[in-house]
Amino acid sequence: MRRVVESAELFLAVVPVFVDALPSRPKREPWATDQRQPQPEDWSQAERANAIVFLRFEIQQLPEVLPKDYATYDLSDEISQTASDALDDILFVLDELIDDAIISQNSNVSSESCPRFSNLQALKYVLCSHKQTTISDTSSHFPSDILKWIQYPTAGAMSMQYRRIANPVKQFREIMRPIFEAHIVNAEPELAQPKATQIYYPSFQSQPNPEENSRKALADIQQAQRLCESTVSITKVFTTTLQQCQPPHSAHTHLSGFRKPEIDMVVSVCGGIKSKKWHTVHWSIPSGRNPRQPCTNTFCSELKESRRRMAPLQLQLQHDGSWNKGAPSARIQDSVSAPTESLQEWLTRMEGEASPTESSKLKKKDILHLALMIARSLFYLLGSPLLQDPLETETICVAKTECGSYAENLWTKAYTTAQLAGYLDKNDPNQSGRATMSILHLGRLLLTLFFRRQITVEAEDGEFDEDNDKTESLFFALNREHIHLKESSFVDPSCLIIIRNCLDICWEVDTIDAPFRTKFYWSIVEPLIQSFRSYDFSNERTAEMVESANHARGVPGNCDLDQQQALKMDVQLEKRVTVTKQGTMLQSWGQFVDAKVLASTGTIRDSESWLDCFDSINLSLRASLAKGKRALRVAILDTGCDVEHTFFSGPGDGQADRLDGHWFDCLGESHEPIDEDLGRHGTAMVALLLRLLPHAEIYMVRVARGMKSDAESGVERLSTLKESTSKAIRHAVDEWDVDIVSMSFGFSEEIASIRNAILDAETAKDGKILFFAAANNAGQNELELFPAFFESVISVRGTDFNGSFDPQYDPPSWPHKDGTCYGTLGRDVACGWTAGSLRKSGCSVATPIMAAIAATVIWFVARNDSIFSQEAKDAIKTRRGILSVFNVMTMRSNRLDKRYLTPWQLFGRDAQRKLSSIAYALDGLPPQEPAKEPRQKPQHS
Repeated sequence: MRRVVESAELFLAVVPVFVDALPSRPKREPWATDQRQPQPEDWSQAERANAIVFLRFEIQQLPEVLPKDYATYDLSDEISQTASDALDDILFVLDELIDDAIISQNSNVSSESCPRFSNLQALKYVLCSHKQTTISDTSSHFPSDILKWIQYPTAGAMSMQYRRIANPVKQFREIMRPIFEAHIVNAEPELAQPKATQIYYPSFQSQPNPEENSRKALADIQQAQRLCESTVSITKVFTTTLQQCQPPHSAHTHLSGFRKPEIDMVVSVCGGIKSKKWHTVHWSIPSGRNPRQPCTNTFCSELKESRRRMAPLQLQLQHDGSWNKGAPSARIQDSVSAPTESLQEWLTRMEGEASPTESSKLKKKDILHLALMIARSLFYLLGSPLLQDPLETETICVAKTECGSYAENLWTKAYTTAQLAGYLDKNDPNQSGRATMSILHLGRLLLTLFFRRQITVEAEDGEFDEDNDKTESLFFALNREHIHLKESSFVDPSCLIIIRNCLDICWEVDTIDAPFRTKFYWSIVEPLIQSFRSYDFSNERTAEMVESANHARGVPGNCDLDQQQALKMDVQLEKRVTVTKQGTMLQSWGQFVDAKVLASTGTIRDSESWLDCFDSINLSLRASLAKGKRALRVAILDTGCDVEHTFFSGPGDGQADRLDGHWFDCLGESHEPIDEDLGRHGTAMVALLLRLLPHAEIYMVRVARGMKSDAESGVERLSTLKESTSKAIRHAVDEWDVDIVSMSFGFSEEIASIRNAILDAETAKDGKILFFAAANNAGQNELELFPAFFESVISVRGTDFNGSFDPQYDPPSWPHKDGTCYGTLGRDVACGWTAGSLRKSGCSVATPIMAAIAATVIWFVARNDSIFSQEAKDAIKTRRGILSVFNVMTMRSNRLDKRYLTPWQLFGRDAQRKLSSIAYALDGLPPQEPAKEPRQKPQHS
């Protein structure tokens, strides 16, 4: 512990010097903002400028990563070790940036007396001599005789040199922030400003529902035990009753992850003379008492008969090892064949043939999904006779699916192969050894999938020993690669942790029982689930929700529908979804999930499923609406956006392209998107809008640095926010011609400059612009804030996923605006962040969500050219027009003064009711005399 404390104190002492010594911000070239300017012939200058901006951003974040009172936090031993390792890594990076000559200038430090970080120790002594021991203030300026020791790349250096420094700094920040962020946020004092409040609420780490996670884990563990025991009975079917079968049966078991107690196989048919014939067999594992008498026919006869009828063989296994035949299913369209391509061959082919523009190109979520399915399958099959060989890239076979995989882009199924001529004894003395080897091979496979590195056992890993079945050699080889990746590469730490967990638990297998499966689940399966959720933007819960809705409504399987008919008739859920025994797949843009059905069947059980339903609305509208119209433009005034955040390389991969040229910094400090807020509030809100509005153009305006800024006092922050907000509104209207403005902040008094900017915007746009602002997060202790209480602005309150107004996010209204209040989801909202556990709450989160609902309604009207007149299209863009539609959408609300908004209140209706509801709402507006002459934009300084 003493070593950790010394490293932390050294870090806190020296890091401000590295911030102060940063190279200056590159000058913005004219061609970067004006396409009419000549483009440079040498783009290396632009790349170097971007690299410098990246380096400056990462180094400037360092003082906030490790709190000064870090020693007071009660961290587990594992987390403490993780933090210690990360701290050592960053100190090595910083130590190398210091001129070695600094040691010769200080007699108190030498390489012998301070073998660890001697340059940093010398710098610390230099700082002490200059009385610069108060280190946490990044606004401090150090004299040149201190800054001269920091050696960043010199002017004109290659961009790679800057990124080699910035990448490990970014890795350190991403490891440390989840550990200390919540403590840092809670330690922040409230702004001592009675006249203004900024609703920028930092993020906090929390599991969606720890009790629910534990319940699901327990159910998984119990089901794994039952399924594994049932595979013994399956194998006995082949070994005890089919001893005369020639050639012996082989089976390829689908590594599906076994979400349901079912096993899919491709089994060889006995009696083949010239070549093997194959057929599909589906086993369902019993969950209750034996429902029927066992089948009297032989397995072979049933297998051959079902193959003759071209239908999968459905079998239900009984507790006593007997089986009976299940209900017949739909016919197979193509002949069944065994998978022949290995996973290694498939990965090589996919990487070699696919181009970045092809849909078959492997993506991160595809790899994570495949890794999760294989790990879950091993979790279920450990100790099973169906698992005869470790799961390796060479032994796993893959086959292409008929309609694509669950992950959309990954069109493959993975199988493991077994000979069914015999089965393993449950008391096999080498069972633990097999399990150890299987877990090591899983770690090896995950490393190959995540990092495209092949592990080769070398001489340094030890000689092969027949007694240990090469286990120790593989362990040392995997451990060597794990250490190499950790120390020399910028990689996703969560992936390395999973591989390390494989190394940790592989030696703990004595008996494959419930306690060991529990350890396996929490060490390997659960981290992979969280990693996959963070990268899967569509979210796996969508398929689960549709499936549960189908079962509740009795939807038949394998139902087809002509797409044009679906679009024309706006049919119900049961005609839009194809159900297969592997799960429910969204087939095309024209066949989509009905969000209203999901809501009515009670499947909106948390904020994530709420957002999933919004996704389904977007799918339906994208299919059915006309193309080629001007996209709606939404401006979000917030703390900016960090396009280097892992969201944009994970679940939001490619989304940053939608933001090109859509940035304006009212603080005048950055020509590139940046977010200096501690909780990245602006980034979270932009990510949320990118998800909810795939059809819109999103514009970002930075109006404040965020909740914390050491360089500004509270008064300066207030003054800056007032000025920047009015400037942002004018820029969004004059330069971008936006349709909607979202503001997640407020003031306790009306600000004249902001009020005038809003009024001028309404004049310039002839009223066809919407402003949404957060109400307040102070419960009944404070009234609505400005601009939310301004008549031209729609005030937004926060609710939970069930529509209940949260008392904390439902402030009292001012007398002049004491009428209907509007609210939407604002509690525990997932914003698409890495690890899937980062949530944000408050009116500030509900504001962009309500803006997204309004934008979707406007977009729907604009795309229905043959239905709505131009007057209706104009009216829907006004405040009174959209509120009239909101009121019609929420007519069934129990309280007319509290209106809870969801998109499916309108779009969950059939086609005719959607159109008539909007027409009814707009028809109730007072007539307006059309403007005789186009309005001119107001002149302002």
